[in-house]
Amino acid sequence: MIDFASTTTQTMIQGISALITSIATIILAFLTARYVRLTNHMLEETRASRGPNVYVDIELTSFEIKLLVGNSGTSPAHNIHLSVSDSIPWRDNSSHGGFKKLGIVKEGISYLAPGRTLKYIAGYYDWKELEKSNSNAEFIITFADHTRKKQRIEFMIGMDQYKAILFESFKKPGADIAAALERMESRRSSEKSMNLFLHGIGKKNCTHCGEQIAASAKKCPHCMEFIENKENNEST
Repeated sequence: MIDFASTTTQTMIQGISALITSIATIILAFLTARYVRLTNHMLEETRASRGPNVYVDIELTSFEIKLLVGNSGTSPAHNIHLSVSDSIPWRDNSSHGGFKKLGIVKEGISYLAPGRTLKYIAGYYDWKELEKSNSNAEFIITFADHTRKKQRIEFMIGMDQYKAILFESFKKPGADIAAALERMESRRSSEKSMNLFLHGIGKKNCTHCGEQIAASAKKCPHCMEFIENKENNEST
């Protein structure tokens, strides 16, 4: 006789096993897909961190604006093009009349090394008019990385943030330290030259070995020879 209870139990067990296997397969497929997405995302972030990162900034003095274009990434940037629109009150000048007259805006940059910043004198501005108006500058930068993959970044710099600013904000402490060290080294060099000059006063050359000795020396400390007194020889 057929044991229907046993057969039914086995069928249920097989069905439950198949269901568990199907659920496990689905979960595994989901986790695998998620792992692949995370891995691809990590790879993209790694490539981005190793790629170029081109940026723009400006520096102000009491009468001029400088445009800075730099690459803070770890690899070179290629074929950099910059477009600008601004409402800055520029002063009329044949050579420096705003961002649009710069060669980087007209012709672009073919290569920018990592860690390098280029500075350009953009032009002279009217400070009083700048304080009155709400001027800004909009930049669009396009460039390519080493794989020739193109990137596009937009910047907008509001000039309101520079109102009543101290221009020393743009000075770099490292540059000031380097300038101070250079002045110190120049001063030391001048003092050394003066000391050598003063040291040479009251000296004469030994008539035997030619070394420099004190003018009043009667015996050379170098060759241990007695010095002939020319004045005494001439008087005799």
